[in-house]
Amino acid sequence: MAKRLWSSGVIAVVVMILVGACSTGSATPKPGGSGSPNASGSAGASATPVHVPAVPTVPTGYAELDQALTKGADGKMPFAGKAVTIQTQWIQGEGANFDATVADFAKATGIAIKQNSIASQHEVLLKAAIEAGTPPDLATLAQPSSVVQYGSRGQTLDVSKFMDPAKLNSDFGAGFGAKLVSGPNGEIYGIPYKVDVKSTVWYPIKAFAAAGYKVPTTWDELKALSAKIVADGAGSPWCVAILDGAATGWIATDWVEDVMLRTAGIDKYNQWIPGQLKFDSPEVRHALDVIGEEWFTDKYVYNGYKSITRRTVSKRWTECSRPTAAITGTRKPRSAGCIARPRGSGLTSSRTSVRERPSRSTSSVRTSACSTFRPSIPHRASPPLAQATL
Repeated sequence: MAKRLWSSGVIAVVVMILVGACSTGSATPKPGGSGSPNASGSAGASATPVHVPAVPTVPTGYAELDQALTKGADGKMPFAGKAVTIQTQWIQGEGANFDATVADFAKATGIAIKQNSIASQHEVLLKAAIEAGTPPDLATLAQPSSVVQYGSRGQTLDVSKFMDPAKLNSDFGAGFGAKLVSGPNGEIYGIPYKVDVKSTVWYPIKAFAAAGYKVPTTWDELKALSAKIVADGAGSPWCVAILDGAATGWIATDWVEDVMLRTAGIDKYNQWIPGQLKFDSPEVRHALDVIGEEWFTDKYVYNGYKSITRRTVSKRWTECSRPTAAITGTRKPRSAGCIARPRGSGLTSSRTSVRERPSRSTSSVRTSACSTFRPSIPHRASPPLAQATL
């Protein structure tokens, strides 16, 4: 039975306001009074609990938000009846969760928030809409550098012009903060909306237990485990694929980003985002060497390293998870693919995640559980070029 590992990283999702999208209509009225957005009289004698919308308490520290949540002099919500469109790549559960997140705000303010969820080619279609002059009002992007590029071309609004930049940098200042999407003169082109934890390595619990393998907590231990799985004849330790339609390669970039962050450090990483640190720098070359050792060592990747660019992400998962016929003819579930990629801030953790889930097996009878771990990688600052050749 193969003991393959599959990983997942950390990704910062940024919301940006696009120029040229004006579905919200005319200039906004000035706020007036201090009424509550949900003040609708006495609750009466009924014992039925009254739902209070989960919205920020005024004052929030942001003038525009306070305005949206406060009744005007006419007793009406100033933005009621307005519509805002937002393009995301969140579908199914993620899309539904986002809608639920903004539902109370929409109810309190009267603003209709319309999410356009695009599962595939989200970035491509967004770029086309922006260049055609028909962008959505808002868009989410997981690439800070793309947000900065749009901002430098004047295609996104500088939110610091109507939101207190000091407060923005304070509220979103650590790690994946507003400074990641800022311009050279203090412009802020987007606001971090969420951080997805993907810096985990999936591994098959039962297969590890049966083989006596210990969960690695360091990169050296992970390398030793890869070698041992191959030496034991237990199959290829890694499930890796980067083919994903128009988004092909994102898995590879995630690997590089995560290893760069841990080996070169946050300062070099932040220089790399806007291109100040070049792709042929010693730091990036070293990160590629670290990855290449796992990807291109013989027998380390299921079906060989050439299959990395020949299998889609979903197909590779299915291949690594499906049952296979043993020599005896007995059908045994292949272990769920997993040592795969360490990612993002998760690399600093040496503890095993407690998250578990069933493997995707085509067998209707047996399933095996997977859990995750996050090996740490030793920091290596500015390696000499001669020691980091591609």
